[in-house]
Amino acid sequence: QRAVLQNIQKLSATSKEEEKFRRRAYSSISLVLRKRLHCTICDAHIGAYLGLKDMDIEHPLLKVLACSKCTLKYHYLDFPLNVDGRDIRCRWCTNSSKEESPLRYCNYCPFAFCEMCIYRNLPLDELASNKNNWICFVCNVKDLWPSRAVLWALRVLIDTNLALKEEKKWSTDQSTCCKNKVSKQRRIVPMSQG
Repeated sequence: QRAVLQNIQKLSATSKEEEKFRRRAYSSISLVLRKRLHCTICDAHIGAYLGLKDMDIEHPLLKVLACSKCTLKYHYLDFPLNVDGRDIRCRWCTNSSKEESPLRYCNYCPFAFCEMCIYRNLPLDELASNKNNWICFVCNVKDLWPSRAVLWALRVLIDTNLALKEEKKWSTDQSTCCKNKVSKQRRIVPMSQG
């Protein structure tokens, strides 16, 4: 249990190295509008508008983009450990191990992640590499830096435009992803509204 708490604390912090990575990746914060602003769990479009609140777009553990529905589900589930002291659910999507998406267990901590989440959110070679000696995203948080940087940049952009009183312009989605597929309106229901 102590290892789980240590991992949670580790992900809550941002190292100086990660801060430098974020600033290099988003030397212009508005670059985040060109990114695919989708839930890292269910792939729902999140977009970029002033109504987004941290609790509606932040994965509670990993600090990456997650829609309000997936975030709410995460908050209401327990993460019990099996008899070997390992997770029985994916720490990203909360699913149990399935034949089509088995859990990958970290060799250094009790956390597990399903192969679907690994495939969806990391370079393809991550699934093939280190299959028998796998290091999870918590023990090697550097793998999450690009995804965590997207959330950080989106927050900074929203906060900046709130401070500039740009409510009218930002009342609709300003992102460029999904531009031709869906109408530009709110796509997630904030937890604060139900």
